[in-house]
Parts: sequence; structure tokens; C-alpha cells
Amino acid sequence: MLKRKRELEPQIIYSPIPGPDYIRIIKLLPGQKTDGIKCKLVIMPVGDDTQPYEAISYVWGDPNDTAPIECNGSIVQVTRNLEDALRIFRYETRERTLWADAICINQQDSEEKNQQVRRMDQVFRGAVRVLAWLATDPQGIAGDCFQLIVETNKHLDQRYLEEGYVPIYVPLGNLPFPIEDNKDHWKKVGILTDLEWFKRAWIVQEIALARECELYWGTHNMDIAHVFELACWLYRNDVLRSQLVAINVNIRYVILIDSIVSIHTAYSVDRSWKSTLPLLENIFERRKGSPLFVEVLKTAKDFKASKGEDHVYAFLGSSRATDEETGNLLIDPEYGLGIDDAYFNIACALLQNRREGPWLLTSVDHTHYEDSSSLHRPSWVPRWNIPQYGWIAASHFWYRAGGTESSFCANVHGKTLRLSGVVLDIVTWTSPVFKWKNVRLDIAQWDEELRTTGDCFVDLVRKEAQAVSELDEDEYSLTLLLGYNNTDPLQFSLDQHRNDWNAYLRQARAAVSRLNDNEASDNQVNDKSQDLVRVNFIASQLEYCHDKRLVHTQDGRIGIVPRITKVDDVCCIILGSSVPFILRPIPGSSHYLLVGECYIHNVMRGEILADVERGRYKTETITLE
Repeated sequence: MLKRKRELEPQIIYSPIPGPDYIRIIKLLPGQKTDGIKCKLVIMPVGDDTQPYEAISYVWGDPNDTAPIECNGSIVQVTRNLEDALRIFRYETRERTLWADAICINQQDSEEKNQQVRRMDQVFRGAVRVLAWLATDPQGIAGDCFQLIVETNKHLDQRYLEEGYVPIYVPLGNLPFPIEDNKDHWKKVGILTDLEWFKRAWIVQEIALARECELYWGTHNMDIAHVFELACWLYRNDVLRSQLVAINVNIRYVILIDSIVSIHTAYSVDRSWKSTLPLLENIFERRKGSPLFVEVLKTAKDFKASKGEDHVYAFLGSSRATDEETGNLLIDPEYGLGIDDAYFNIACALLQNRREGPWLLTSVDHTHYEDSSSLHRPSWVPRWNIPQYGWIAASHFWYRAGGTESSFCANVHGKTLRLSGVVLDIVTWTSPVFKWKNVRLDIAQWDEELRTTGDCFVDLVRKEAQAVSELDEDEYSLTLLLGYNNTDPLQFSLDQHRNDWNAYLRQARAAVSRLNDNEASDNQVNDKSQDLVRVNFIASQLEYCHDKRLVHTQDGRIGIVPRITKVDDVCCIILGSSVPFILRPIPGSSHYLLVGECYIHNVMRGEILADVERGRYKTETITLE
């Protein structure tokens, strides 16, 4: 019988940790299913192999929905979700050694939290296994869901290993088909990937560092590699993906591959679950090449965290979170400062790093502000807790607008940032805002307003742009495609581009014609299948323009800029940064606010720096507030 319930009093259960190289672990005492949870805390040195433990990865859950447990002889409150996990993980006849942050770290002690967060990578790297607790399973669907995933992977993996390539035709159907098409069963997989655990920032690092990782959903469990293997199949096989779409099943595979797997390449682990299944291992091999820490943080903006600072601190176990010369962390965790001060300190620290500094400003995104006149200040400090759709800059893109990274120099004075650069142009016109759904070929997704114009979106924007100034079709199309950002310029073919662009226009215009004729059943013309692949590539590339605008400038340039860009904003390059930026002059001052990164045609290869050498432009100190 548990003692009388009382609120958590840290001094009751926590004795001081001797130093930064120590952690607490939980000794979960044995018990029957209905018994109350009892445990005790033990302090141990980090890396002590004599005390093996398993680390729990979980979502805290509603902080107001708590349950009592007995810890070190006292009754304390933990969230219901953690209590559920402990109840599942508890053995009946022997102790189990675990680690869970809510219990093992004194959450009321900011200094201890700062210290322990620095060790988080060692906690999960040192665990013999990570236990990923998803949630309880009140609908009783986990068993069927896990079985379907494992059996699907088994069939597809066998074909992949036998044939040596990703099979194109993947049949779904009733038995004896090896992969069933039961809509209700597949919807359970959709429910799985939509659980809050998959959306939490901390879990990305926790499973990245795991040697072994087991998913627990209620009383059922499965190796985590299986859910990622299925995501790989959906990512690589259009036929399988389209068949699931046809039966109205939505599985969030993109966040598993484009987000979690992309971030995982920034972590080095000797032995991992990521090499246990063939397609998953192949995709990790193909994605080798560690991203910048800034890019890890940009990708992680899509995840959730209860504290804004954790959008950064949750990834300090990445190999890219350390200085290559000193081996020290680029950022020291500082809980208790408040999010604005924490983000300011993080920005200052990253600016001083030679590898990360030139890329920091590309992470600034103010598009969440509806009123563009009230940009957050300092405007140059990224908000890591707000998603950023469709980057323009990435370290593997070919852009070099500001020259080599070694020329980047940033100086912080108070809350202002001083940089060397060139102010080169002024915005004179802005287009309607691009939306990803309006550039797709599925007219059912278009805005109702667009559907009544009689034009596809790129034709509509072209007409408005041409009414303001002359517009070259090649420049227009290449600008909307951001110059094929991920294509080696030496491999670029203008003729191929024109063919692909015209094929896209044919498809989009045919869709409009059918819409006008009330024939919305088929939205493709009879292009060759090879052409359709290229058309779909063009459509997907256009989605990078989401939440952005086309602009004309005073000197006759065109570009793609943030949605909140206004007429009279200026274009600039920053020495050492790969892309140009849009700045907003501050009235009565020579200073600017940073609006965001942009693409300006005929500027991205470093043309402005060549003009500086010819005397057409001059470099100057640009001060951002």
C-alpha cells in the first residue's frame, strides 16, 4: 500500500550528484500488475559498465495528469504516461535498472539540468537498450499494426536481397498476396506514426544514439528498425505509396525519413539498430555526409518540445554540436534564462564558429508574423521552435552568392550584428504568395480562388509580373525552380530544362482546361511516362517556393523572397554566405531588420563579388537590429 500522496519535494528524494561525470539511475523494484510502483535512485559514474541500464524514451504527457509512485521511500508524482511505462517495464520477480529523465534529473534545479543535459548523449549511448514507450493501447490495435509492418518488411526485404534493387511492382491484395490491402489494418499504421512520441524533439537524439531500440505500444513491442524500414519502402517505392493513398491511408513516412533519418546522419554510433534491416542500412549509407549543426536545428524545427530551448539542447549529442578544433560543445545549456535570452546566446555562439557562422542567418524565418511591420528583434536571431518550410540555402547546394565561407565575419555589439556585405538592389514589386498545393497538378488541391481564374498558378504569376516589367521565360522558370539548387551546374542542360518546364505547363494548362470544361476526372495529358517523372520533379521543386513571393527589383532582377517582403525592402549579399538576403531599412537609421534568405537570379554564383572587383559595387558594414 502506498503512503499518503503529496507533491514532489526534490529535497526528499535527491541527494546531490558529486559532479558532472555522474548520473542517477532507477532501480525499479519488482511487483505484480496492480501493485503500486516502487523504486530507488542510485548515483553512478557515466560509463560505468558494471551497472548496465536501459534508458526510457517517452513523451512526458499532460503535466496535470499525474500518478503517485514511491521513490526512495517517499511518495512523489510523475506524469501518468511515465507511470504507465514503468508499470509495463517492471519485472515481477527481480529489479530492473532504468533511466528516465523526469525521475533521474532534479527538474527543479536549473544548474543540475544544465549539467545533465550536457551528458544526455552519454546516457543514451551508454544504455544497453533504449525502451521507446509510445503510449497505452486502449483500442487494442498495436498487435495487428506491428504484425502488418513486420510481415510487409519481411516480404519486401526478401525481394530486395534476391533481386539486388528496389522492386517496382509491389502488389497489395487479399491472400495469397504477400502484402494485404486491408484498409482498416493499414490505418492502424497511420495511427502509429501519428502518435505524439514521433513528434517529440528529444526522441530524435535518443534513438539516434541507441545501440538497440524496442518500441512499446501498450503490451506489444517491436524493434524500432521495422517502422523505419517501412518508411524507407514508402519513400523509395511510388507504387506502394500510391496504393496506400488509393485506400485513403496516411502514413507519416516523410518525417521519419526526411527529418529523423537526415538528423541521424549527424550522429556517430559504432553499433546501431539502423544496420539491422537492408533498405534502412542502404539509405543511411547513401545519406552519409554529416549536415551542419545549423541544418540539424533547421530540420528539427518541425518537432515539438515543452521548452523552446530544447529545440537546440535536444541535439547537443550530435557530432556537429562540437567545435572541431577544441572538441568542446558549441553551446552550453542554460535553463532558466528565458527563451529570448537563450536563443540570443545560441546565435552568438554559432556565429563565432567558423563552420556554422556563415549559415546561421539562413535559419531566420519571420513568416509566422502576420504583420510584417513588427518583426521580432533582434531580427537576426533564429527562432528554433517555429517550423521553416522550404529552405533556400543548404550546405550541399551549389550557391555561392557571397563567395567563400572564410570571408564571413560577424561582430555582435549589444543586440546588433555587424557584417560585411553589399546592398545591391531594391524590391519594386511582389507577387501573390506561392502555396505548395497551388503548384501541384492535382486541381482538387488548388485554392478555390485560383480555380476560378482560368489559369494555373505559374501562368497567373507570369501575367502579373509581365504587366509590371518584361520577363524572360528562361529566367522566370529557372527562378521558380531556384536554379535547380541540388543539381551540379556542370550537369545542367538548358534544353532539358525547357523540355521539362514545357511538359509541366502542358499538364497544368490541361488541368485548367478540363476544370473549365467540368471534366476534373483526369488531370494529365498523354506525355510519355519518362516525361511524367520529370514533370513530377518540376512540381515537387516548385514546392520550395511555398510561403514565398516572386519579386521584381529596381535594377531589373527577379527573385524568390520571404512572404513578408515588401516594396522598398533591399537585397544584399553577406560575404561568406551562400545566398542573398532581404533587409528592411529602419526609418531614421542606417540599420536594417533581417527579413530572410532569398534567391536572386544571376546573383547566386558570386556575380556581385565580381562586380565589386570591377568597381560597380562597394562592400560596406551592414548593421542588423
